[in-house]
Formats: sequence, C-alpha cells, structure tokens
Amino acid sequence: MGNDLTAALFSGPELRGDGPGPFVGRCEPDVLVGHGLGDLAALAAADVIDLGDALELATLREQLIARAGAERAGGLLAVVDSDADAAARNIAMLSGARIARHDSPRRVVLAGTHEQLAHARMAADEIYVTVEHVDAAGPLHCAAMADVARRFARALAPITFHGGALTVYSSVTAAPMRDPRAELAACLVKPVLWRQTVWALSIGGTARYVESDSSRALGDLVLETLTGPEPAGMELDLLHAR
Repeated sequence: MGNDLTAALFSGPELRGDGPGPFVGRCEPDVLVGHGLGDLAALAAADVIDLGDALELATLREQLIARAGAERAGGLLAVVDSDADAAARNIAMLSGARIARHDSPRRVVLAGTHEQLAHARMAADEIYVTVEHVDAAGPLHCAAMADVARRFARALAPITFHGGALTVYSSVTAAPMRDPRAELAACLVKPVLWRQTVWALSIGGTARYVESDSSRALGDLVLETLTGPEPAGMELDLLHAR
C-alpha cells in the first residue's frame, strides 16, 4: 500500500462484548472513525477513553435517547436519490423534517416527528424520490435532542480522556477530534457528516477502509461516496474495503 493510510470504521455496536480493541490490533489502522455512536467506539479503540467508561456512556446515551423518544415521538427517514442532498433539502422544506445524516451522495437521512416524517413521505412521492424507514429510538442528530445533549454533556464532564496514539475523526466535524467531550455531545444535535468525513480521509491519503462490523453498511457508504461526485481538488484513491 506504500504510504496510503488505513481507516477503521465503527458504527457503534462494537462496544459490546470485548470492545473494539482486539479488532484494531488485527487491522493495524492509521486512522479511526465512527458513525454517530461509533465515535465512542473509535475513541475506545484508540485508548483515548477507557472501555469501561465508553460502555457506560454508550448505555446512558441510549437510555437518554429512548426516554426522549418516548416523550417526543419521532424517528428517521432515509432519502435515496442520485442527488440525495438536493432531494432531502426539498423534502425537509416541504415537511418540516431536518437533515440528520449525510451518509453518501445517494443517501441523506431526515429526522422529525412521526407527523413530519409522514409529510416527508408524501412529499417524496410527489417528486418521485425513494425514501426508506430507518430504525431509531427518536429524531436523532437534530435540535429535538437538545435536552439529551445537555444531560450527556454533564455525564461526559468527569470522564478522563487520554492522548491516543491514533488519529480519531469526529463524525460531526469531518476532522480530527480536538475536544471529545464537546464533539460527543454535539453529535446528538448536529448532523452526522459521514460523506464529508470519507472525503476528508481520502484527500488526506486514506486508500484502505476496514469495517469492524460484518454488516458492511459503512463500507457500502464509503464505496458510494468515493465512486460518486467528487469535491473540487479530490483525487480518488483505490478502495480496498472488506
């Protein structure tokens, strides 16, 4: 691979069982990156946060989201289109839903109440755009989770973060993490910038992507991103995802 970098991808469930540590030891990545909850797994894999703390925070995060979802019923809806950004913006404007995740050039996820998502489905039908249900406990990655973010930030305050040997990218800034506490809390109220993160990794020299989860969900999004429209100045590297 020469000087090409390897990125390990985490969706979040890797915190269960033995945690992400053994996986990282096997694949020897240069960069770690998570998708939403996967930010915690990436930080644990990089030894920036202790695995026990990561597990407790992941559990608390899910509990807070579930409680908020019960109080403010809602969820997520994926917009699938050749120009998902434009389609999602249009549907969001018509429905009141908000953009929650930029997964790839062909997939953008909306968050909203059940009523807003029903309107989003109707708006998508009117403009002949495909939408797909996304399992979620509530309207994640948008302002509806503001109270959850505040509670989660309080839980993060006493946690010790170490200087890790590996670079960990934030899924809400598409850049190396500088303030894990702030960025982990922000992930609850800000969109996940997965597509932008993949672009940033590729521009930085990453040519090999190894997914820690066997589902290949993130690997497929990487493929869609790197084989889709390129941002100005980007040179597409060969992808070796497995």
